[in-house]
Amino acid sequence: MKELVGLVEETGWRLLAAYHDPLRATPYRPGMSGFNLVFEAV
Repeated sequence: MKELVGLVEETGWRLLAAYHDPLRATPYRPGMSGFNLVFEAV
Protein backbone atom coordinates (compact mmCIF):
# COMPACT_ATOMS: atom_id res chain seq x y z
CA MET A 1 0.00 0.00 0.00
CA LYS A 2 2.86 2.37 0.79
CA GLU A 3 4.11 2.28 -2.79
CA LEU A 4 0.64 2.93 -4.21
CA VAL A 5 0.09 5.92 -1.93
CA GLY A 6 3.49 7.31 -2.91
CA LEU A 7 2.68 7.07 -6.62
CA VAL A 8 -0.70 8.72 -6.21
CA GLU A 9 0.73 11.52 -4.07
CA GLU A 10 3.23 12.31 -6.85
CA THR A 11 0.29 13.09 -9.13
CA GLY A 12 -1.25 15.69 -6.82
CA TRP A 13 -3.55 13.66 -4.57
CA ARG A 14 -3.37 12.90 -0.86
CA LEU A 15 -4.62 9.98 1.18
CA LEU A 16 -7.62 10.77 3.38
CA ALA A 17 -8.50 7.32 4.71
CA ALA A 18 -7.84 3.61 4.34
CA TYR A 19 -10.67 1.18 5.06
CA HIS A 20 -11.00 -2.56 5.27
CA ASP A 21 -14.75 -2.28 4.74
CA PRO A 22 -15.90 1.14 3.48
CA LEU A 23 -19.60 0.37 4.03
CA ARG A 24 -19.03 -0.21 7.74
CA ALA A 25 -16.14 2.29 7.94
CA THR A 26 -13.87 -0.30 9.55
CA PRO A 27 -10.25 0.86 9.40
CA TYR A 28 -7.63 -0.93 7.33
CA ARG A 29 -5.33 -3.17 9.31
CA PRO A 30 -2.18 -4.55 7.66
CA GLY A 31 -2.43 -8.26 7.04
CA MET A 32 -6.18 -8.28 6.48
CA SER A 33 -7.50 -9.07 3.02
CA GLY A 34 -8.03 -6.10 0.77
CA PHE A 35 -8.19 -2.40 1.37
CA ASN A 36 -10.05 0.62 0.03
CA LEU A 37 -8.30 3.96 -0.21
CA VAL A 38 -9.92 7.39 -0.26
CA PHE A 39 -7.92 10.20 -1.90
CA GLU A 40 -8.49 13.94 -2.29
CA ALA A 41 -7.06 16.24 -4.96
CA VAL A 42 -4.60 18.71 -3.49
